Formats: sequence, structure tokens, C-alpha cells
Amino acid sequence: RLGFRSVEIMRFADSAMSPQHQNWKPAAEQVAVEAKARDIRISAIGALYKNPLDPKQTDVSREIFQRAIEVAAHIGVKTICGFPGAVIETQINERGGNPVFKPFENYLPQLAAFWKPLAQFAADHGVRIAFENCPQGSWHLPIDGYNIFGRVAMWEKVFDAIGAENIGIE
Repeated sequence: RLGFRSVEIMRFADSAMSPQHQNWKPAAEQVAVEAKARDIRISAIGALYKNPLDPKQTDVSREIFQRAIEVAAHIGVKTICGFPGAVIETQINERGGNPVFKPFENYLPQLAAFWKPLAQFAADHGVRIAFENCPQGSWHLPIDGYNIFGRVAMWEKVFDAIGAENIGIE
């Protein structure tokens, strides 16, 4: 036998279990059966790694996370994962005339407004939400990133703003 005996389902938003598919249960059940046949535990569902706080992505992101929670509950997976997102706005630095990012802390109320209902929905289904803490690096733009959890200093602030026991770090 080799190494790890668990996997995280990735690219959920592009799968046959996503919100664009009404009849998702057979696909979810097939994934669970295939994992069990190979003695592999599905440790989590990687729901979405985009920016759910971008107004152009918010509605579809909410649908994807809700469906991931439903799928997780249906097949006995306890955790779904993804980026918590970030609001990205700039202002002009008066001293240098250059654009600077406004602090993420300014947007904690928006983040909480998106995640509190999802955290409750997940709790009602016995599911946890784990936030990816990838800082995204220089290959991912914008430079400040669209993952608020890329900054360790934001973790407790986000947890406090959401106030849910079933939220953690991936």
C-alpha cells in the first residue's frame, strides 16, 4: 500500500455535482462508491477557489458552496473548502500619487454577510467550512490577492466576524 488513504474532491464547480446539474445525487453517490471501493476516504470537497466577494461572482459562488454542502452531507463528507474571498479596492496615496490597496479589515462586514448564512447552512447539515490560506504569490493577480486568508493577521478577525464554530483553516 502506498501513502495517503484520503483525497479532497477538487474542481467541484465543474463537476456533475455542481449547481448547473439538477440531478446531482447519482454522481455524488458514484464518487462515494468509487472511493470506498479503493479504500479511500473523501476528506473534503474543494468547492470553489475564486473570489466569492467579487460582485460578479457572488451569486454563483453562493450556489456552489450551498451545493457542495448538500453533496458533502449526502455522501458523509464532513468538510468543504474554498477561498473566503476579498474585496479589492484601491485609493491614491497622497504622498506618492500611487495607487494602494484599501485594508481588508474595511470589508469584514461584507465577508461576514456572505459567510454567516453559509456557515449556518453548513452547521444545519453537519458540515464544516475550511478556508484555504494560499497567499497566491506573484503569479496570481491582483498583487494583494483575492484570498483574505493569505494574510495570517486576518484569520482571527475573520473567525470573529463570522462567529461560527464550524469555520476553520484548510
